[in-house]
Amino acid sequence: TGILSGMSRATHLARPERSIPRGMFMAIVTSSSIYLMVCWLFGLCISNRTLKVDKFVTASVSYPHELIVRVGVVVSCLGLILGCMSTAPNLIASMSSDEVIPFLGFLKPPSADGS
Repeated sequence: TGILSGMSRATHLARPERSIPRGMFMAIVTSSSIYLMVCWLFGLCISNRTLKVDKFVTASVSYPHELIVRVGVVVSCLGLILGCMSTAPNLIASMSSDEVIPFLGFLKPPSADGS
């Protein structure tokens, strides 16, 4: 949801043509950096055998209990679902307004003059 958040909320941005590319680039760079750093740290701290055998090693090394990571994964998935549910109507309305997919015309929001 993070990378697509700017696109789905483009109507609320002052300059979407500038903000969306910049925001998407920064989101990709930030998340890629974090993922690479976590992989690097796991490679430094955890044995090769453990990394090959334990498929959910993040939960195994969590403190104070592995249940924290497991619950975090479920909550993260629920957050993703809620984010998609909140942005999908705006995306479908924009696609129908722009006539990207012709058969979505009946979902087009009413115009400002009421037609």
